[in-house]
Amino acid sequence: MKLFVYIFGGVGVALVIGSVFSLIHSRNFIANSETSEGIVTQLNYHRDSDGGGTYYPMVQFSTQTGSIFNVAGNTGSNPAAYSIGETVKVYYNPENPTDIMLPDFFSMWGVTLILGGLGLIFSTIGGAFGFSIYKQKVTTEWLQQHGESVQAQFSSISLNTNLTINGRNPFVIYCQWVDTLSNKVYVFQSKNIWFDPAPYISQTQLKVLIDPKNPKKRHYVDLSFLPQEA
Repeated sequence: MKLFVYIFGGVGVALVIGSVFSLIHSRNFIANSETSEGIVTQLNYHRDSDGGGTYYPMVQFSTQTGSIFNVAGNTGSNPAAYSIGETVKVYYNPENPTDIMLPDFFSMWGVTLILGGLGLIFSTIGGAFGFSIYKQKVTTEWLQQHGESVQAQFSSISLNTNLTINGRNPFVIYCQWVDTLSNKVYVFQSKNIWFDPAPYISQTQLKVLIDPKNPKKRHYVDLSFLPQEA
């Protein structure tokens, strides 16, 4: 699980950093470029592997030195963002006039938004799992120091189908305990176990540490009797 958090968090951070660099690149390009009025001369259709496709505008413009260039825009869309014969402002690199940027929003900021959006998603997922692990760790440490020990009746072993890593589901142990003061039955679930614990369970009673104020949500099933996974 920690590896999962590290991967998602690392990818998220990398994407956000890439988004920042893309933003800086776009702003610097616009600040250092020269501009010209261009005309869309044609729309090049690029077919995708899934059968779809996008239109890339070919723009003809002249530089301040009088040189004429016919260059494809760096982003495509479907439907086409431009029409043939349309006049469009062109930002171009004076040292390399074939390096252009058109003034539509996606051409300028599309990569930044995509990388930033994906980075936010990956970072949020990684952060949420990381916070969950941290919260569980803090709760477990508190229960091990201050929790009330009770003996719960072993119930069953199940696969935790809510979690799948590398095609595998972890096992969890269920046990139940009756609070004689309130006459309520509490069902406790152990932490995830990445091997089948069935051969190692011989006892019918399991030690569980609980927070008497909230045993339903704050409990820890003691699995110290199980062997450690190699």
